[in-house]
Amino acid sequence: MQLADQVLFKTLEELDLLQVFEDGYSPMINYMILVEHEAHHQGQIINFIYACDLPIPKSWSEKWALKK
Repeated sequence: MQLADQVLFKTLEELDLLQVFEDGYSPMINYMILVEHEAHHQGQIINFIYACDLPIPKSWSEKWALKK
């Protein structure tokens, strides 16, 4: 994971984060969409945890202020 982070950071340093590409989006907007998408999936998993009465992982309960 650290290697992936390093590669991502190096790539982001080399880009103009506000330059708009042919698809009409800048790298910053694409990254924001990716983060929002990840948060959406975490919300789906949280709903599943509550619906199935599963234990909440400690890291998630702290991050999202969750409790049963």
